[in-house]
Amino acid sequence: MTTELFTTLKKLSDDKLILFIRDDDPDSTFIELLASLHEVDFIVLSENSLNSLCDRTHPTQSYLFATGKLQLVSILRL
Repeated sequence: MTTELFTTLKKLSDDKLILFIRDDDPDSTFIELLASLHEVDFIVLSENSLNSLCDRTHPTQSYLFATGKLQLVSILRL
């Protein structure tokens, strides 16, 4: 985990924080590390699960963290 990712998670943790990991074979140690953070409420590993969750919960904001930067993205379909 980079310091940029950790700082970003801390900033976003005012609301419920659900992380979607875009990786077909995510590193289990990385998932365990993220799950250990009290800032993280849920971790989703499947795109289908994420879409179902978004259909049911209607999130108000969605972000993409890539190459050390946070970007606001459409919540229609991730």
